[in-house]
Amino acid sequence: MQAPAQVQMKGGTERKKRPSAAKTKYSFIKVMKRSLKSLQKNSYSNVGTGAKLSGNSLGFISTDNSYRTKLFKIVYSQPTEYILAFTICTHLVVLTLLASEAIFILGFFKGPDSYLKNFYNMLDFIIMLSSWIFLILEGFGLEEPFRLGSLRALRLILCLRHLRGVSSLIAVMQTIGESLPLLVSVIDFTLMFGFFYALMGVSLFGGSYRRRCAIPKTALEQDPFIQGITNTSALGNIYITDPPELCGNAITDSGGSAKGFECPSGIGGLQHVCGDDFRNPNFGFTNFDDFGSTLLTLFQCLTLENWDDIMFDTVDSEYKWSSVYYLTFVIIGSYFLLSTFVAAFSHVFLRLRKEHQAMAELARRKRMQKFVAAGNVSTMGLALLNAVRGRSKSTVGDGKSGNLNEHVEPPWFCWPVIKCCSILVNQEEKSEAEELMISSGVRVAEEKMERNRESFFVKVMKTQKNIKRLNRFANVCILVNILILMAYTNDMSWKASHQLAQIFFLIIFWVETLLRMHLRYPWTTYFTDMGKYGQLNIFDFLLITLSTAGVLTGAIPNLTMLRFFRLFIDSEKTSKLASKLLGAVKSMVILFIFFFIVLGFYSIMGMQIFSGHFNFDNGEDKPRDNFDTYGNAVLTMFGVATSEKWVNVMWDGMRSSRLAILSPMYFIPYFVFENFIVLNLIVAVILETLEFEEAEKKAKQEDLAITMTRYIMQQVSDEKTRRRQSVAGAGKRKRHESLARGSMFVRGSRKHQVGKFQMIVSGNVINYERLAGDEDQWSTLKSMQQLINYPFLVYISDRKDLMKSGHGADMELNHEDEDDKDKDKGKGHNHPGRASIRTLMVNPEWQEQQPQRWMGIEIVPCKTYELPTWMDDNTLGYFDMTHPVRQYLLEMLQSKWYSTLSLIMILVSIIVVFVEKPVGRENDFESFINLANFAVAAFFIFEMAFKSIAQGVLFTPFPYFLSWWNVLDFGILLIDVLAMFEYEGDKEKFVRVFLCLRPLRLFNRIAGLRELAVYLGRTFKMIMLLFGLATLIFLMFSMIAVRYFGGKFSYCNDATVYGRVDCVGNFIDGSGILKPRSWILPEHNFDWVGKGVLTLFEIATLDEWLEVMYASQDISGTDRQPIMNKSSTNAVFFVLFICIGSMFTVRAFIGVFIDQFALASGSKLLTEKQKTFRDLHRIVEYMKPLKDIKRPEGENFFAKLRRFSYDVIHSKRFGKTIVIIIMMNCAFLASQHADQSEEWFNTLNMVDFLFVMVYLCEVAIKLLGTGFIGFSKSSWNIFEATLVSMSMLTLFPEKESFRLQAGRPFRFLRIFRIVRYVNSLKKILNRIAVTLPSLIQIIMLQMIFIIIYSGIATQVFADVKYGLHMNRKVNFETFTNSFLILFHSMTGEGWRMVMNDLKLSAPDCTEDYNGQTDCGNPFGSTAFFVTYIILCTYILTNLFVATILDYVSFGILKSNTLLSDEHMDLYQKLWVQYDREGEGYLKLHRVGEFMERLGTPIVPKNMHEKRKWRLWWQILAIHEEGCGVPFRHFLELLLIERLGHNALTYDVNADRKMEVEQATLIGAATSIQTQWRAYVTSKNFALKRMTMSM
Repeated sequence: MQAPAQVQMKGGTERKKRPSAAKTKYSFIKVMKRSLKSLQKNSYSNVGTGAKLSGNSLGFISTDNSYRTKLFKIVYSQPTEYILAFTICTHLVVLTLLASEAIFILGFFKGPDSYLKNFYNMLDFIIMLSSWIFLILEGFGLEEPFRLGSLRALRLILCLRHLRGVSSLIAVMQTIGESLPLLVSVIDFTLMFGFFYALMGVSLFGGSYRRRCAIPKTALEQDPFIQGITNTSALGNIYITDPPELCGNAITDSGGSAKGFECPSGIGGLQHVCGDDFRNPNFGFTNFDDFGSTLLTLFQCLTLENWDDIMFDTVDSEYKWSSVYYLTFVIIGSYFLLSTFVAAFSHVFLRLRKEHQAMAELARRKRMQKFVAAGNVSTMGLALLNAVRGRSKSTVGDGKSGNLNEHVEPPWFCWPVIKCCSILVNQEEKSEAEELMISSGVRVAEEKMERNRESFFVKVMKTQKNIKRLNRFANVCILVNILILMAYTNDMSWKASHQLAQIFFLIIFWVETLLRMHLRYPWTTYFTDMGKYGQLNIFDFLLITLSTAGVLTGAIPNLTMLRFFRLFIDSEKTSKLASKLLGAVKSMVILFIFFFIVLGFYSIMGMQIFSGHFNFDNGEDKPRDNFDTYGNAVLTMFGVATSEKWVNVMWDGMRSSRLAILSPMYFIPYFVFENFIVLNLIVAVILETLEFEEAEKKAKQEDLAITMTRYIMQQVSDEKTRRRQSVAGAGKRKRHESLARGSMFVRGSRKHQVGKFQMIVSGNVINYERLAGDEDQWSTLKSMQQLINYPFLVYISDRKDLMKSGHGADMELNHEDEDDKDKDKGKGHNHPGRASIRTLMVNPEWQEQQPQRWMGIEIVPCKTYELPTWMDDNTLGYFDMTHPVRQYLLEMLQSKWYSTLSLIMILVSIIVVFVEKPVGRENDFESFINLANFAVAAFFIFEMAFKSIAQGVLFTPFPYFLSWWNVLDFGILLIDVLAMFEYEGDKEKFVRVFLCLRPLRLFNRIAGLRELAVYLGRTFKMIMLLFGLATLIFLMFSMIAVRYFGGKFSYCNDATVYGRVDCVGNFIDGSGILKPRSWILPEHNFDWVGKGVLTLFEIATLDEWLEVMYASQDISGTDRQPIMNKSSTNAVFFVLFICIGSMFTVRAFIGVFIDQFALASGSKLLTEKQKTFRDLHRIVEYMKPLKDIKRPEGENFFAKLRRFSYDVIHSKRFGKTIVIIIMMNCAFLASQHADQSEEWFNTLNMVDFLFVMVYLCEVAIKLLGTGFIGFSKSSWNIFEATLVSMSMLTLFPEKESFRLQAGRPFRFLRIFRIVRYVNSLKKILNRIAVTLPSLIQIIMLQMIFIIIYSGIATQVFADVKYGLHMNRKVNFETFTNSFLILFHSMTGEGWRMVMNDLKLSAPDCTEDYNGQTDCGNPFGSTAFFVTYIILCTYILTNLFVATILDYVSFGILKSNTLLSDEHMDLYQKLWVQYDREGEGYLKLHRVGEFMERLGTPIVPKNMHEKRKWRLWWQILAIHEEGCGVPFRHFLELLLIERLGHNALTYDVNADRKMEVEQATLIGAATSIQTQWRAYVTSKNFALKRMTMSM
């Protein structure tokens, strides 16, 4: 073997010398340098974007990898850049060529199908044009402002439109696109309202935000301390105080302020004054200095984001009454107009969505027919189609089925049809379809439900009783498991036991799952079953599998708490609702996908516009809401969509180096689309899911009517039987004279309640329990009829109605059968209060004498009634029904003057709540409060005494305590009596707190409020169920959050320390102050489940939720100091919770509440035709016959001038000219600004004078053309004349004068004159006018609870020490402050910060100092605000949407409605030609001509002769002798005849049929009599002629 250092050469040559060590080392270094140089050359490139090769790619590919190095050379090389540039240019060229060809083929913009008429073509054109412009700008070395090429990704959705999921997204996009143009009138009205408030804001608050409390330079120069620390000669003129305070008037000679906040004086020996040359708040963007800035500020208030800060700043800089400006704006704008837009858009969206779904279903069925026709299986295909469509077997045909046992394998192309059948039909229809398929010779796998050999255990467990026991046991285990999981905390000492408990329940769940699978055959049906529980089986199996893996490995948390859904599915009370909500998940997923697609596109646009531009030069940190990365952009835009701090992001965009106007143009459309439209569609989809089908509505109406009919017939039959059988017992009853002329009334529950009650019929006490279960059938049907304005004849009225002589419902019921023959022969079966059929209803006295009928039951008034022995009609044992005192008190309690006096006393008691100060503080109104308390208590004591005499206390037919509202009054009366005495300390506070309940007395005095309260009471049960569901969802997320975030939200006040161990000792903060270190636990944390649920509830309200998310992103570990973006992925948890817990759960709560409110009020049971008739009837109620103003006649100059004026105002150009003039006037009004010069102010005054002269000429022309009487009959004319008159009185005002302030409203109100000349705006205004009474009642209901909560907060939280958010502006020291805080808390703004400040406890406050404390109450403040937010924000506020949804949406879709309000206008205009004086009657002989001219759609076309006669006889029934056919009644009759009998509810329709029959009999008899009289007259005339001729 050769030595390694000595190698023998061939040919005997000498050995090669070994190189020296130095030379080897040099060569090695040289090679390493060459290799390193080569490596550096290959790992760096400055071509294109530039790149450097370093680190391990994808975590395992090193820099030595040859493939990675070669690919780096290829990608980052100059040839690649040339190819990229060529691709970009080619792409633009190709896009330009395609656009040019499309324009050549379709045309550019003219024509309905031109190139730019398509949205995607327009998008391509904009992208192409902007790309060329930006390419040219880059050629000149200019920076492109932004790119639009990313929007071309929308075109990708269009290319994939035939995929199932993408097609659903496109359908949503198309539906939204088609819905918006139909809402132009609603948008225009909202803009007009905003324009008015913007004009008011500029004129009232222009320049107000520039005033600050400051220290003048002279005061600084005279201060010895300032002179000792700095050179006073270098100081400026004035310095703002810290913190900056807005103030009232600027510096005056006296140095004081006449309005707003007065700057403090003498603090630190320095005099503070109010200066007016400072910058506006929020970087100068929040102000009312000009019209544009005012619109931006008002839009911020409309979105309810930080609007409370703007209001408080305005109160500081102006007068306190300026808060009314913001309160009215929020109520009208956010709660009314915005709810109107949301309700109308939801209504239109659902209508169009139904049309799209119907068209898609029709297209799908046509494709199925073609597909089946392509194969040779037509019989089977028809069988499947008929099964899917729900047809019977008889429609399939009689094809030969062959041998059923001989199975035939279906062709491959049949399986999609079978799959569609299995998905689209339910279980019963599926089995029917399979039978049809077997009969057609197709092999279908039958499901064997039983085994051939079943064990005894399986047979026992498969019984229904044991299955129910298994389900109950599983539900109990689920509840206990949830309780065990809720007990987890981060620092718990029994974690091992907790782990074992989780394993124990997992074993139980596995045994349960395997047992359920064992009871199935085959076991795969456990996953494929479509039954009630089968839908959750796969979900349960996955949860148990993942939870087992998570508990054993610790990688993921225990997810078995999600099984709580089974509790709601298993419950009979919630299963139907839960199933419907789960059925809406599919639509929710599509909406959320669409939501995130829009969010993703806007995030890309935001990166191209704002990326890298949020770096500000003033030394402040970069905001966390930025667009530097795509993740940050997505989180930023998600926060904007939730309306949380979106204005801050917009302001940062305006501050960036980009064009300031780009930021509002970018953020506002995105916010409107995502927040106002897409997210509110969730409520619309839930309402659609919960909506009844038309057939189901009719069936429910029929069931309600039949149930009540059977009940009444049964009770009357029982009463007759008792009369026959009860002879001896008759002497035990007492007979009384009936003041109400009736013998039927209710004792026990009221008419709006559910459950058991007693009915007394002629003295017989009948116990009755309503048959409808949980639903109050009687009141629901009555409410439904009230919506159609047809009173329910047989109902049990309130006591007050019963006591009215002759108009109560105390009537004796008799069944209409052959045994009762003693009826009045001349009676007419009519309904009091009905307006359409008024047979023989000439005077109200007829109602007291004539019997009435409902559903075959006759109601006959009687004069006496009988009572049982235990009941006495004498009140207080002395006053009988004939006693004059009792009769006087009954009349007095029902009189209007007493009701007014009662309301005045309630108002006085509410004023006492307003002026009451907290306990222990002096009050200047103390004497007034004492006097008012005494007067209120005395008045209501006398009222109770009067009612006790008039009605009795107990054991009378209608005792005082029978009504729960009287019980409520009695409870408040006790508090009033207690308030007359003096107390000290907590006792006095206790009494004052309960005195705040005085506004509840309004429920017993105002019927509308009482009705709303009853409806809300009926929804209470469902609200509690939904609250339980939401709580369980919050618990689920809270338990997950406790696992991940428990103990990790704490931090040290010294940011330099590492963790809790180092957070000791002292440190110097940024301001140079020595402070002790402390480990702080913020209020938002997840240390235990209860705190986590509260934090999640706060997040669900979307108030300051970004702070919690950012805190989670900074988590670095348990007991460690947070580090920014250390755990940025934690944001996924909060985004997911916002989507599920807020966007879905909260909106599901809102949607179900609106649905249940509609069900309680009866509107949900109305079919589409019934809703149409209801809406039309509401319009008819406000319609009046117009008076025709004749064209002036005469030949003199004045007559010609009047005739000319008449022609001018009736010309089509007149209205358009006035609209143009008004818009020009508004444009000049919008040009005013805060710093306008004297010359511009005088110019505006002169322009205003010219416009006033034009308006004066307009009024003069109208007066001449219509005359004074015709002019005064128009409310619009009076409105315009008032504006002109007041404007003339305030012409040429001086600055800051009273005439200027008084004339501003009349100038700005001119914008609403446009409504008169724009029909679409007029229609919206009419709908608002119809809705206004209901909305006022809702506002009153909200104000009652806000006043109650404000009074309680003033007494309880007035002494709490100021905190981070509570200050001199935000506190509960006065009722006004409490009201403002609670009002803006109701809007969801700032309530969490106030609640946290009210949790202040020792040692941060003084618990007891001379019997007083400035500490808060953690539990009390939490309960106070949580209940207030749930009640006022999520329940009462959504009554606006629930009410507007039924009022405003009608008439928007003109093409889809049979009749609209435009047809009502046509009827009104045509009526004028037949009733020139506007008396409201049409002569009978002109009815036929009127109907011919009116024509379709009001009058049906080509009516059958029998139908014409029936209509004519009904017209005769409503005809009034000596007057004619009434205006409204005739229109209602035509509407019912046009819409058909289905436009009325079941019971009303039944009554109307009897009325029509009666009218037909009377009309036929009248016709026969007329013909007979004509025959007799003609015969007599002929005989007379014959006699004369003879």
